[in-house]
Amino acid sequence: MKKIKLDQNNFKQFFSPVGPLHSHHLEQVWPYDYVERNSETLLVTIGDSWTWGAGIQNVYRNAVDITDEDNEFRRKNLYGNLISKHNNWNWLNLGFYSQGNQWIANKVFELRALEPLLDFKQIIVMCVLTGVGRWFYTWQDSLVDYKKFFNENKMLHVNDYEKFFVNLNRRVIGEIKMLTNSSDK
Repeated sequence: MKKIKLDQNNFKQFFSPVGPLHSHHLEQVWPYDYVERNSETLLVTIGDSWTWGAGIQNVYRNAVDITDEDNEFRRKNLYGNLISKHNNWNWLNLGFYSQGNQWIANKVFELRALEPLLDFKQIIVMCVLTGVGRWFYTWQDSLVDYKKFFNENKMLHVNDYEKFFVNLNRRVIGEIKMLTNSSDK
């Protein structure tokens, strides 16, 4: 099987864009980052604004409008880049601002599908989850029957709502664990 070599310019071939289907962004963008360090280990960071670096150095611009200089500063100072640089690992950043936890799990799914084609001995995945209710009940989690859940589980106490949100996170974490544990890397 032919192996795939990632680079900063080939994300469109492997990962879905950010766009109007799963965010407030009107255009489709592939705002991901890749740094090659000739390592046999790949660190992958997946998350929302903190992972992508929105607001770093007070830069709050649309990803399409960010200057090359600000983008380079953002990329250079992100936790994923700093950790991977310290360990001399390659780094893939699949974070972007305003994304929900199901989007994060979907990025893990895309990575897991690509993993057999990547030529790394080890892949380390770090996911940083966002607010539990962000972008839930969208097409991304359309296989979850929330209406049935609410009909079967009357929400009578404050704790019932808290349990609901805890279970939302547990479901996403379960998906992420299943996908990452199914890898042999």
